[in-house]
Amino acid sequence: VECLALATGISYMGDSMTDIARRYGVTRAAVSKRCVEFTDALGLAPSRAMRSAKARQSYRRRRMDELNQQNLVP
Repeated sequence: VECLALATGISYMGDSMTDIARRYGVTRAAVSKRCVEFTDALGLAPSRAMRSAKARQSYRRRRMDELNQQNLVP
């Protein structure tokens, strides 16, 4: 429920994804993934507590490049 509230911006109480993750014993990445799933399913733009789709794509591309340089990606 907190991920849905964060993703939609309905009830943003200032808790970060890290705060939510700690509360439920999961990783921040898991919370982020769930928030992205909600925004995608509902056709919403990311809330102010989330990274934009463009930023996520840029981070992903950079990380894949790093892994390729280390020969960690098949």
